[in-house]
Amino acid sequence: MFIRKKRTSATGLSEAELLLRLRAGDERAFEEAFYRYYNHLYAIGMQFLRSPDLTQDAIQDIYLRLWHHRARLNDAYSMKAFLAVSMKNHVLNLLRDNGR
Repeated sequence: MFIRKKRTSATGLSEAELLLRLRAGDERAFEEAFYRYYNHLYAIGMQFLRSPDLTQDAIQDIYLRLWHHRARLNDAYSMKAFLAVSMKNHVLNLLRDNGR
């Protein structure tokens, strides 16, 4: 699946407001988080995986986990930093598990 992310953040929500709405199950907040942080996560994935397809799969995994565990998100932490660390750890685990 190839997804080109051109749309930018449009709601003007602060990160704290976005996190609260996401925790409450707001799908628009999830979509906003996806578009807001996609490019940052893509850069991290490409740095390690060097494959657009593998990077997009890893991003999808991260956002799927974010949605499934949204109720446990801690508003004391930056969502961008949380997603970045999650992405880095995920791709490093992929590399370790696949012997790359």
